[in-house]
Amino acid sequence: MPFSSHPSITELRMLIQLVEEYEIDELEIWKWWGRVVIRRRSAAANNTQSLVTVDPPTPNGNLSAGNPEPTEDSAIDQDEPAHVVRAPLAGIFYRAPHPDSLSYVESGDQVQAGQAICMIEAMKQFNEIQAEYPGTIIKILVDNAQEVSQGQELFWQSE
Repeated sequence: MPFSSHPSITELRMLIQLVEEYEIDELEIWKWWGRVVIRRRSAAANNTQSLVTVDPPTPNGNLSAGNPEPTEDSAIDQDEPAHVVRAPLAGIFYRAPHPDSLSYVESGDQVQAGQAICMIEAMKQFNEIQAEYPGTIIKILVDNAQEVSQGQELFWQSE
């Protein structure tokens, strides 16, 4: 379901209906504009059937620090990103500056703010993408030479 700049009430209602109809416990959607989380609750625990949270992006494009209700799993899961590196433009994602070069970064690598972490080719222009924050690359979400859209998640990074 394509959202424009943010989900409308109608789109949220449709997602809630899908969650309830198919008895999905949790649905999470990440887009360039932020994140929507819909969790089903049992009727015995609360009269509200679904809990919806929408995290808007901050001015720098990352998700706000306000997280939905913490779950048991979130306390255990150390793979949650502190920062999500997103594609600033559409193009072809490259992990290395040249085909026979080493990748800019690998999962587990420490990076500094301003360090090159990938390249995106758009209209024959090669744009080096730099880390905004110091930290560790947790996960690389895109394959080399894959087409990416503006706002697409490229990396998860911890602090």
